[in-house]
Amino acid sequence: MNKPSYDTITALNYLLAFNKPVKKLKYDEENIPIPTEPTIGEITANLLHIIIQAYKPKRILDLGTSWGFSAICMGRSAKSYGGKVISIDKRNEIIEYARKNIIEEGLEDTIEIIEGDTSQIIRDIKSHFDLILQDGYKFNYFSELDILVKKLKNGGLLFSDDVLFPVMGNLKGASKYANAMDEYNNILLYHPQLKTVWLPIEDGIAISVKEK
Repeated sequence: MNKPSYDTITALNYLLAFNKPVKKLKYDEENIPIPTEPTIGEITANLLHIIIQAYKPKRILDLGTSWGFSAICMGRSAKSYGGKVISIDKRNEIIEYARKNIIEEGLEDTIEIIEGDTSQIIRDIKSHFDLILQDGYKFNYFSELDILVKKLKNGGLLFSDDVLFPVMGNLKGASKYANAMDEYNNILLYHPQLKTVWLPIEDGIAISVKEK
């Protein structure tokens, strides 16, 4: 692989100036009185917006609701053409704020939150999805992958967040999940039904298409 002919940090800081800031939510990690997990960043949110507007997935699955940022970013796009988002999380105290944010955004008819264990719920859901965002519990990425691929329609997209955790040291607590995410990246690379590209955006994003 050819090395870039520019300093990566300088280039990323330059490009940040061209990314439109995502509208802030009333309740987020700075404005709720309980600890939350990191969610997708603004560049990833903008990337999802563009892909959703172009691809128009009818059914979107969001794993790891947190305070609702990713679900709402996708829901804003999906609402314009009648798409639906299902978001799953088991942390009741955080889901409470996600639901408030969804109502504030007028997206209660677009986004459905299911509370409970993600691994079990995705097995119970009968429907299939056009786009899935995996941003849940990192130790479950590998064990949930095959069931997510089964739930993904042919030609559907799987977004996996935090794939750069193996090289981030302890930033955002990444070292705790480094080995699990390294294993997951390698499984994506050789998965017989997926074609994947990895992008060094924020905490790293992998985009996979189900080919068969």
